[in-house]
Parts: sequence; structure tokens; C-alpha cells
Amino acid sequence: MSARERIHDLVRNLIDEGDRVLGTEWKQSGNWVGGAPRFVDLAQFKKWRASCALLVELMGDLADPWREVLARDSPNNIETAIGMQGTLKAIDEALDNDLLVRFEDLVFAEAFSDLVEQAEYLFGQGYVLASGVILRAVLEERLLQMCDRGGCLPTKKRPTIADYNTELYKAKVYDKITMKHVDSMAAIGNDAAHNNPDLQKDDVGRFRHDLISFLQKFAA
Repeated sequence: MSARERIHDLVRNLIDEGDRVLGTEWKQSGNWVGGAPRFVDLAQFKKWRASCALLVELMGDLADPWREVLARDSPNNIETAIGMQGTLKAIDEALDNDLLVRFEDLVFAEAFSDLVEQAEYLFGQGYVLASGVILRAVLEERLLQMCDRGGCLPTKKRPTIADYNTELYKAKVYDKITMKHVDSMAAIGNDAAHNNPDLQKDDVGRFRHDLISFLQKFAA
């Protein structure tokens, strides 16, 4: 299951839980002008609110529009519960309509993480060339995504890492130092892909380290 799907499932589960919380509504006894205050079960509300706070943390800055409603320490009155439930439904609708487009970054990051882990395992087992080939694929895919996001895709039918790198530099997505850095990583990846006998284990180890730093720097 992808990161996006896990987030969406959590939102839907929280909506179901919210329905159960709202079903515990009760009125405070006594004579009140304008009607008695209404509340929901405190224990169930606190558990639900804690899970909503977890959702906010998992979503990071994507949750900023709803953070105040879902993560604050709120009383268990019915108005608060209704507001939280409405907020969860708004997030669910946004996910249904692909309005939170940056969740694609989470999906890509998850895929990259899996591939980098595979490369690390192969590297540790002595399969240096295979590790380098996987790392090269990760680099190429990330550059493609950056070009797509930046509106600077190469016009060639089959662009290479060098083409992506050039377009990103021309579009000022990154500076010349980064461009040269990508060139260096690509050279090691190409050596691995072409089974260059001069390729050293330390080269691939450096490629791995540099690629992880690059992915972290351009994660969004």
C-alpha cells in the first residue's frame, strides 16, 4: 500500500470513528437559557482527537489548513466534534479529487526509498555493478519528475540524464555546482550500466551517499 493510500485509509477510518463519537451525544442537565450544552463521550473523544493529531503529523505541512481544528486541545462539546468531522470529510474530498497533489511526492519518495534500500543491500553483498545501476535509475527518475514539475521537459524522444540535467540548470531549478554534481553521479551510474571494469566499489559508495543527499535536498 502506498503512502497516499495509507493516509486516505486513515482519514476514512477517522470519519467512521467520528460518526461513533457523535453518536455518544448527551445534554447537560439543568435549566439553561437557549438550551442545554451538548457534549460527546469524553474518553472516545480524546482517543479520536489523538488519532486526528497523528494524521496531522503524518501529513506534515499539507495539513496546515486543518491543523488548528484537528490538533488543538479542544473540549468535548458537540460543536467541536462536528467541526472536526467536517474537517476530516474535507480532507477526504480533497484526496478523492487529487487536490493534495504533493502526495505524489510521498509516493515517489516511498518508491525511491525501497530502491535505495535494494541498492544498499546489493552493495553490501558485493554486487557493486547492480547497486550502481539501481542508483542510476533512481537518479534518472527523480530528474524526470523535477523536469515535469518545473515545466522544462526535454523535447527529445528519448532524453538522457544529461538532457534532464541541462534543462533543469537552464530553468534555474538548481545552480551550476549542482549540475556538475549530477554529472558526476551520472558518470558513475553509466559506468555501472555499461559494466566498466575500471569502476571501483568506492565510486558506487560515493554515488549512493551523494544521491541520498540529492534526494533529500530536492524532496519536494
